[in-house]
Amino acid sequence: MSLCRYFPVPSDRMGILWTVLPVKDCVVIEYGPAGTTHYGTETVGDLGISVNKNLFCTHVDENDIIMGDISRLEKAILEVDAMYGPKCIFVIGSSLTAVIAADIAGLCRMLSPRVNSRLIAFEHGGFRGDYSLGIRDGLTAMVENITASGSARAGGTFNLIGACYDGYRIGSDVSAICRMMRDCFHMEPGCILPYETTYDKIKSCTAAEFSIVMRQEAIPAAKLIREKGGGPWMYGLPYGYQGTLNWIKAVAGVSGRKPDGAYMAGLYERIGGAGVKEKQLRFAMMKHRAVVEGPETLVSGLGGFLKEELGFEVAGIAGHSLRNHENVPDWVRFYEEKEKLELLKNAGDQLILGSDVTLAQAPAGNVKLRVAHPALDFIGVANHLPFVGLDGADFLMESILSYHNERVLTLMMQ
Repeated sequence: MSLCRYFPVPSDRMGILWTVLPVKDCVVIEYGPAGTTHYGTETVGDLGISVNKNLFCTHVDENDIIMGDISRLEKAILEVDAMYGPKCIFVIGSSLTAVIAADIAGLCRMLSPRVNSRLIAFEHGGFRGDYSLGIRDGLTAMVENITASGSARAGGTFNLIGACYDGYRIGSDVSAICRMMRDCFHMEPGCILPYETTYDKIKSCTAAEFSIVMRQEAIPAAKLIREKGGGPWMYGLPYGYQGTLNWIKAVAGVSGRKPDGAYMAGLYERIGGAGVKEKQLRFAMMKHRAVVEGPETLVSGLGGFLKEELGFEVAGIAGHSLRNHENVPDWVRFYEEKEKLELLKNAGDQLILGSDVTLAQAPAGNVKLRVAHPALDFIGVANHLPFVGLDGADFLMESILSYHNERVLTLMMQ
């Protein structure tokens, strides 16, 4: 690993951890040193994931490493299965055990007849890619191994796939989408994967009428649900005013449902009111510029709102590699730390949206808003401050208009 001044990009192992840990009545056993698991526990706790009798570590010593002995892991699986009776045990390798090529998948196959829990093995260890790959593999593995084929349809339900805790204010975004689906289409969520879900909900997620995919890493899981007899899927989130309208039309297209008339009337009224603010920005005879940093879906969504609806020039910084991502806007790319710091250091009179680390690197004189992790001195609790939907657009417009007004005042004072 190269030297990093701040935080390195989290590994695939971390992405797997924060993808599978939120699933209720399931546990994680990590085969590796206790210190590695302790560090992981602190990180997932900062994301808001509850760690309470659902994360276990085998620890290892020199005999395990030198002799390749995995009996410690075998005992841990049998003990956790007998003591807690989880419906599923996710067995994850650490960086150290990946180096010695411990056969975790083989052990799980051997133990499956001896335990009541379903065993799902991950042997990544942090060497196959960054957290984006881990999220993709975690979501796909859960659907592949847990979801049952051809569940009976539960009318009026939908799945949200890819609601992961690395998304800053993910609880608020999930609440906003569920509220929109309830008010506009009179539908309720079936499985919200992995946010606040259970083993049984994952098992029956083919029962939903269709799936809404919240990030590109979740597309393979949505395709698997479809292949197992589930409903169709759509990808995208409702960022911005016009973006929300377009998203509702897309949902109507994939679901075959007609949006509620009263809801749409109110939607058009709010979009009309927002048009006044948009004109204020577009006709100010000045260039507005922004930097947006975070997961690709967030960057493309928020940046698209700024660029397409408000006329901003946008530099998008993806917080992970764009491996396996498609149709990414050409203004979104992954920056190595050095070039990222250089871009931020030279930012002036801009709107900066990103993590606390990113905001700290931008000089004074920029308007800043936290929209991504890591959030260094902040623990999110509220579930009513989304970035998506009309409420999210209004919330973002507060910072956008503050940025605009500061620029106008600066010009007037010259």
